[in-house]
Amino acid sequence: MLLIRSATVADAQALGHVHHVAWQETYRGLMDNGYLQSRTEEKSVEMFLKSGCSNTLVAESDGSIVGFAAYGPSRDEDLREAGEVYGLYLLKGHQRKGYGHRLLEFALRVMPGYPCYSLWVLETNLQAIRFYLREGFVADGTTKTQRTGEAFIREVRMVKTPLPAPRKRR
Repeated sequence: MLLIRSATVADAQALGHVHHVAWQETYRGLMDNGYLQSRTEEKSVEMFLKSGCSNTLVAESDGSIVGFAAYGPSRDEDLREAGEVYGLYLLKGHQRKGYGHRLLEFALRVMPGYPCYSLWVLETNLQAIRFYLREGFVADGTTKTQRTGEAFIREVRMVKTPLPAPRKRR
């Protein structure tokens, strides 16, 4: 059974583990291997401790954290009024079970009132792009390039406009 809840600082160690392992599982072959090897679980735990685990949801299965979604206001200058999903990660063994859909749906639900939502995805991560397309996100043509180790990666921005609330019939 899946439980989605807000993260607490007590979850930092487990979140750091999931973040680190999910990065290794997801980005091997898509990103510079030296860069991936330089990322440690300890650095991931520090990131969650520093943030206080705020604006983070965890996905628990059988009492263990198997994924998370981080969210908040958009960090993009041209989308100041939007909400953003900063990251959504699931351990590989828990993918394709509907957990990602539920995490994303919950993250969007706890960010009400935004005219749209955005996220960034690695251009070569076709599995994630297909997932977000199924969830109603579309690439808006905005890209950014970042250096990771000895190589550069390119990310594409995807956006989603929420459907209006259904009107009550008279």
